Formats: sequence, C-alpha cells, structure tokens
Amino acid sequence: MSELPPSYWFSRSTTREEADVVVVGAGIVGAATAFWAARDGRRVVVLEGRRVAAGASGRSTGFLLTGSLQPFTRLAAKVGEARAARLWELSQENLALLRRELLTPGRVECGWHPEGSWRTAPAGSEAEREWERSAEQLARHGFAVDRS
Repeated sequence: MSELPPSYWFSRSTTREEADVVVVGAGIVGAATAFWAARDGRRVVVLEGRRVAAGASGRSTGFLLTGSLQPFTRLAAKVGEARAARLWELSQENLALLRRELLTPGRVECGWHPEGSWRTAPAGSEAEREWERSAEQLARHGFAVDRS
C-alpha cells in the first residue's frame, strides 16, 4: 500500500474548525451529504481517515440502491415497519433528486440508465421466501413491486 500524504489537520498550528455540518467519511454517501449541505449554504467539514472513495466507494460497481441491502422484513423487524418504509422513501427521493439536479440537466455525463433495482435468491430457498414477504410488505406501503 502506498504511503498516505501527511495529515492536513496535524500540519496546522491549530485543529479548531467551525462548521454547521461535520461529515465523517468521504465515500459516496459522505461526499453527497457534504455536497448537498454546502449547496444549501452550510459550512461543511469532511473527516476522512484515509483517502476519498478509498473504501467501498472506490470498489463500487456504480449502482444506486433503492431501500437497503437487507430484505424489508429484516429491517422492519429491527427498526419498525414505518421507519423501514421511510428508508425506502428516502432512497427513492434521493434518486429523484440526483436525477433532477445532476443527470437530467446534463451536468454529469455518466451513462446513467435508470433500471430500478432487483433482488435474487435461489429458487425455493428461505432467502427467496423472505424477499417475497418483503415485496408483499413494500406493496402494502405503496411501493411499485414487480415479481416477474
């Protein structure tokens, strides 16, 4: 592994900063959070332990996920069905925001293909049954679900 550059923070005489928003991590979520907060007029500081997009963001296949990696049923069991549904709503709202602000006006040309998202599991497995139950719950909350 290559040596990291010296820390900006420890090379200064003071490490005190004033900010409205402090973002920990400069992956895709942290960078996007910092972008939107700064765009809204907030003073933003981003703290990153290594390098921007050096972790999972740097190895990403370039997809934006609707919802979470976990089945809806599993997430709902942990945080409640209403909060889990709100996560799905927020992910769809964020995707619409990205499309409206950056992609549709042509500010970023990246070969965007809005395909939705889908999950797979081995036929007849418990994982398949859990995703089916998740699809049923999501449909009850008004989300578009295609089981084909």
